Amino acid sequence: MKPENIYNIANFTVYQYLELKSTNQTAKNLLTAGQINSKHIILATSQTQGVGKNGRVWQSLPNNLCCSIIMQIATDFCQNYTQLSLLTAVALGKTLQQIKNDLTINYKWPNDILLDCQKVAGILIDSTQTRQGYQDFIIGIGLNLQNHPNIINLATTSLAKYGINCSNKQFLECFLPNFDCLLQNWQDYGFLAIKKSWLNLAYKFNQNITINTGQKTTSGVFVDINNEGNLVLQNDSEKLVIASCDW
Repeated sequence: MKPENIYNIANFTVYQYLELKSTNQTAKNLLTAGQINSKHIILATSQTQGVGKNGRVWQSLPNNLCCSIIMQIATDFCQNYTQLSLLTAVALGKTLQQIKNDLTINYKWPNDILLDCQKVAGILIDSTQTRQGYQDFIIGIGLNLQNHPNIINLATTSLAKYGINCSNKQFLECFLPNFDCLLQNWQDYGFLAIKKSWLNLAYKFNQNITINTGQKTTSGVFVDINNEGNLVLQNDSEKLVIASCDW
C-alpha cells in the first residue's frame, strides 16, 4: 500500500496513509523490507486494529493522532525500550504545555499521559533488529485530539475538551522538535535529566499504589523509577522493582 502523502517535519519523514490496520505493524513490515529507516514516521488518518500494551485494544477514533516513529539506536547505547517510552511521554508533556500552559499533566507509568487524571494518550513500543549493532524501536503513539473512547473503569479525555483544536500534522509539527531535542540530550548525556522531568509530573508519586501484572498483585509506595525506567515501590520491609515488560 502506497502512502497518500510523504512530507518532512523537523528531521523526520512522515508517510501519511488514509487507513491502516496498525501503524506499528505497518512500520515493522516496511522496516523489515528495508523501505524505511530511522526517523521515519507512519501516520494514519484512520487505524482499524490499534493495539495497546499486552495486546489490549486501542480504540482509534476519527480525527485523533495515530502514528509510529522508527528509531534505530546503537545496541551498545540502549537495548531498553522503557527509557524511550518515558522520553516520549516527556516530549508529549512538553508539547501539551506549549500548546496550553495551564493544563494539569501527569505521566502514568509506564506509558500513559493524563490530563486531570484522565487518559489522553498512550505509548506502545515494539522492537526488532534489521542490522547488526542496532536496535530498531517502533514508537507507537495514540493521542485523543478531537474524540475520546468510553471505556469502563478508565477515565479518558481529549484535547478538544480543553479548547485545543489541531490536526495530527499540526500536533506533530509541535511535538517532533521536542522529541528530537530530548533524543539528542538522552544520547549525549544519558537518562538522568529525562528521569527527573518524568518524575516531576509522575502520577501518584510518593503515594501507595497497586500494580497487577496479571500473575500477581503488588502494592507499595511509589518512590522512584530506576535507571532502566522500572518502577520502584517501597513496602514495609523492602523495595520492589517492577519492569514494564512484566506489567
